[in-house]
Amino acid sequence: MDRVKPAFEKSHPGFEIYMFHPGPEQGLQELMRGNLDLILTSLPLSYAQKKQGLRQLVMDRKHWVAIVNPTNPIQALSKTQVGEILDGRIHNWSAISRLFMDVETFHRAKDEPSQKQAWHLLFPELKVKGSGEPTWADVVSRVSKAPGGIAIVPLEEARSSRVKVLAIDGKRASWQALREGSYPLSFDRYLTYNLDSKRPARELRDYMMNVESRPAAVAGPGR
Repeated sequence: MDRVKPAFEKSHPGFEIYMFHPGPEQGLQELMRGNLDLILTSLPLSYAQKKQGLRQLVMDRKHWVAIVNPTNPIQALSKTQVGEILDGRIHNWSAISRLFMDVETFHRAKDEPSQKQAWHLLFPELKVKGSGEPTWADVVSRVSKAPGGIAIVPLEEARSSRVKVLAIDGKRASWQALREGSYPLSFDRYLTYNLDSKRPARELRDYMMNVESRPAAVAGPGR
């Protein structure tokens, strides 16, 4: 939106974009009431919401990965095990491997928006334990220095030889798995709108989709 807002307003004199940050459920409710024109969310629409005139376009797909210290012999975890590690139910690696060492979990500050969204979607019951760090670079650095360290980070933050990326549920974060959506720590983000939206909102929707270059529609009733 930092790119879209000034460019769209410049090409549409007199039109101004106002941005709000409601929760996903509140955002959908305000969209149905006509108080918002567009929302970005990772929650897919229900059949009832589609019948009320809401539609979604896939904006992009977010990928998260589990990273550990390179000296850790473990190569893969299940998604369930990742959740159990993050909330402290697995606190020593010996519970799932031959490594007898305490697990150290690292993450960003708990109010970091992208992390909160990922936890909500991937591990909805998660009560995370461990150290909160200022930046993703700090998280990666802490894992690289802690033999028992582990973290869940955005894929783009894990491109470092200082850490090892684990397979999840037997799937590695390969190009094919990411592209086809079969990687377990991935989720889509949607641009959600109302079929009755006014022309400027429709133009903004199309403009955003062109910027992202991902014109994939999610069909629903009446389409």
